[in-house]
Amino acid sequence: MIDRTDHSAAARIRPTRGSTDAIVVHRFAVDLDRDGAFTFDEAIAFFTRDPEGIATVAFAGSYAEKIPTIERWRERGVPAVYEHAGFVPYHVVVDARGDRAQMLRLDARGAHASAWNDRSVAVAVLWRCDLRAPPDDLVNGAVRAIADLLAAYPQAEVISHDETLTRAGRPPKGCPGSHFPLAHVVARAREIVGQG
Repeated sequence: MIDRTDHSAAARIRPTRGSTDAIVVHRFAVDLDRDGAFTFDEAIAFFTRDPEGIATVAFAGSYAEKIPTIERWRERGVPAVYEHAGFVPYHVVVDARGDRAQMLRLDARGAHASAWNDRSVAVAVLWRCDLRAPPDDLVNGAVRAIADLLAAYPQAEVISHDETLTRAGRPPKGCPGSHFPLAHVVARAREIVGQG
C-alpha cells in the first residue's frame, strides 16, 4: 500500500477516532460527467484545492447546507483561514489498477459519513460505480483493502455509505453505486481473514 498520509497538513493532525465499529465503503467521483477512473492525485487535489472538496471536509452538516459556502468560495476564493483545512476524508482509496493508498492514519477520525466518522474507517474506490461496473483489478484491490482493515478491526461490520444514510433516516445517494459488488467484495475479504 502506498503511504499518502502526508498529502496535507490537515490530514496529519486529524484527531483520534473513538472506536471502530464499521468499515464504510464509498466511491469518489469528482467529475460527474466522467464515467471512468480517477487517480490518487485527483482525489487529493479535489479535497485540498477545490472549494467544494475543502468545504466538504471543513464543515459538519449535510451537503445541501454547504452549498451556499461552496458557491461563495467559487466566486470569491477560499478564505485564507480554510486554505489548509482540506484533506482526503477516507482512510484508504483504491484506484482502477487495484493500487491502494492510505490517506489517513488508521486511528484518525475521517470526514466521510457524518454520524459514523468517530466510529468507522473509510475505503473509497476511485470509480463511478453508479454508472458502470468497476474493473476486476479495482474489485481485487478493494477486497485486499477491506481484508487488511478486517484483520485490524475484526469486529467491524462492512457497510456502504448509502447504508449509513438510510440508518439515519436519510435518502441514499448511490454510494458506492449499484455496480459495485459490495457483498462479493466483503465475502472475499472475510474469507481472506478467516471470517468466511
